[in-house]
Amino acid sequence: MTVASRMHLSTIGSLPCAQCGHALDRPVWSEPVDDCRVLHLWNCSDCGYVFETMVLYGAEERLAEERAERVPPLAA
Repeated sequence: MTVASRMHLSTIGSLPCAQCGHALDRPVWSEPVDDCRVLHLWNCSDCGYVFETMVLYGAEERLAEERAERVPPLAA
């Protein structure tokens, strides 16, 4: 099983199969990883290819907080 490369997807519509491009309506399995990530398992009915995607919710806010914690404040 391979992990699909990062891509921006609309929550409306379908996901193309990573192998043949066939439109997939919904994942076979979804599992929350933590409070910001959900792992989806996909299986194409046309070619049989199986792959995973990960959806990040609130990733921008979390990254901004992590960056702010790493950067020391400027001296006045």
